[in-house]
Amino acid sequence: MKNIVRNKGLPFWQWLHSLITKQLTRFSYLMLILVVVLISVGGHSIFASFFQASGTFPSEPFNGLQITYNVSGARITKAPEDTFNFTTVRKIQGALGDGQLSISGTVRGAGFFTDANIEVWAGEQRQKTSLKVEPNKTASFNLSVRIPTTAASGGFSIVCVGNYNVGTRGLQVLGYLSTMAPVNTDTTKHDTKSPSDAVIFKTILDKYYKAIPKGMVPGGFTNNVCSFFDKRFKEFACGGYQAKVLAFLDGLKWSKDPNERALLDKFDYGPIQAYYGGHQAVVIYPKGTNWLETGTVLDPWPTQSPTTCTTQEWAVRFGQGTYYGIGGSGVYEHPAEYPTVGGDYVNPANNKLSTEEKIWYQNQPTEVRNRIDRYNNSDPNFWRKLIRYAYNNRNRTEQAAVHCPVDVRLKDSAGRITGFAGNEFRHEIPEVLAARMPDGKGGWITWFEYPENINCSLVIKAIDSGKVEMFFGHGAGPVKSGSTFRYNFVVSKGQKIIGDAITSGAELSADNGAIRPTLIQSLADLNVTVANDSNIPNNPVNPSTAPQTLFDNQNIYRVENSPLSSTWFKLEKSTLITEITTYHWNNGRGMKPGTISLVENSSKRVFGPWQTVGIEGMYKVPNATWVARPNVILPSGVYIIIDSSPETWAHNQQSNYSGFTKVTGQVVIR
Repeated sequence: MKNIVRNKGLPFWQWLHSLITKQLTRFSYLMLILVVVLISVGGHSIFASFFQASGTFPSEPFNGLQITYNVSGARITKAPEDTFNFTTVRKIQGALGDGQLSISGTVRGAGFFTDANIEVWAGEQRQKTSLKVEPNKTASFNLSVRIPTTAASGGFSIVCVGNYNVGTRGLQVLGYLSTMAPVNTDTTKHDTKSPSDAVIFKTILDKYYKAIPKGMVPGGFTNNVCSFFDKRFKEFACGGYQAKVLAFLDGLKWSKDPNERALLDKFDYGPIQAYYGGHQAVVIYPKGTNWLETGTVLDPWPTQSPTTCTTQEWAVRFGQGTYYGIGGSGVYEHPAEYPTVGGDYVNPANNKLSTEEKIWYQNQPTEVRNRIDRYNNSDPNFWRKLIRYAYNNRNRTEQAAVHCPVDVRLKDSAGRITGFAGNEFRHEIPEVLAARMPDGKGGWITWFEYPENINCSLVIKAIDSGKVEMFFGHGAGPVKSGSTFRYNFVVSKGQKIIGDAITSGAELSADNGAIRPTLIQSLADLNVTVANDSNIPNNPVNPSTAPQTLFDNQNIYRVENSPLSSTWFKLEKSTLITEITTYHWNNGRGMKPGTISLVENSSKRVFGPWQTVGIEGMYKVPNATWVARPNVILPSGVYIIIDSSPETWAHNQQSNYSGFTKVTGQVVIR
């Protein structure tokens, strides 16, 4: 210890420096041994399980192409897998972290030019960019997204296509990230029995997909038209589906099973609406957050099956791309039952009908009460919600639906307007509800509900030339049926039609004369087939050609779930359909094979459903491709493809946001 005594002839800082130097020299070898031991014992998993989150691929340019990349917000848990071919690929796997997921770097171009598409995503959060890179030059990129607490997976992709005089060559760096990291390097003890928030959220959604029934027809628009005169369809309108989803989540929150109750410990939920009440749905979101930013919308109505989307996607579909008219559902504001309307949850066991609701319901026809009362024993919470929704809309006995390339408004005697013009939505008549969504073909599906004798006129302006199909339901409240009229006419772009007061069977005044309605008395008159039609004629035929591809919208670019547009194809002649395939990448998880159906657009006739078989996809993803082999003859017409799992059906911008599908068949000669 005598070497530690200070030499008083030296300044303090010089003595301290000398002391540290000597001690480091003396113990450096021992320290090195200690560090190696600590790393070998305590940090073994670091070297065994984590790999660089940056690199240059390939080390030497591939046909002049090269990618440098750097990833943050993730842990790379496997060595990269490289495949060299006409398209050379590096596959990276790891664990999604917290905060932000970022990808940055450069792309080196070659050939005549190089197209590069870069994308990063975490859960439903996504950012992308495209670059055109000149040969022998580089272009930089830097993308980031917030990692939601509910994100079960994420990833990134850098896809380059070099264009040469001999064709194209591809270079890709693809990252697949999961919240379920295979290795835990934290030596702190954790409760390994507690699943992550993302796993809990997926469990809730899995239960939702199983609990919520499908409707009787494909598409919410068709269902609502059917509901004009057939009360069986009422509960599959948006308000009926909202009641079903709320009852399902209430059942979890107040379940007698503590494991089910625990599922919602970190999540809130509640009813929401678009267009100031024109459309209803339910949102679920992490506690302590703003549902407009972090919510997942549970909205079965558009596809008549349990589906999900982000609030941002919902705003695009039902808010003209804005949040105008979107908020908590007015039906549940008085009294306020859920956080989205400024209230708190109410135990369904203690939530009774109000006196007004009871009196109104008791005065309904016996057949109406019998239809709704069948839920009183099996699901009394849904029974009460269905009555409440009907009571709140009891005065809106008139309904209108328009499927066409036109903008539609209702205008009252005071000049007030509720309806649409381009991206503008006006809501000036409180008694009128309105909603619309794209039909996937450049037009709109528009919906109105309003009281009888409201003294409104119809204002129609054609945004394109084409056929208009319009329905009016009269005296058809939320629980009973009335009379229904249909109008069919053709419009020219820019044409304006001013209708008379919207009363039963009123004529519309157009430039080329009056437009008269047709009374619809049954589903047969509506040309809608509710039951699946398996009695398709399949007489022996002589194929005119070998099987050929009739329709194929698939491509090699990054895909997302839940198509935003309908998927359809056209047959010019009678055709034997031999095979239909749909693609379910589902973030690398695939999907258990379901069914595929076809709906003929003009007649609404349903063909199928046909059970599919699953085929392994890229990177050995099970059941990524579904294959159905109908072997049926279809007449000429336009056919809409219905997939039983639209929430996992792949699509992208290149497919026009329609589900990836391939149809094979043979034109026939009888």
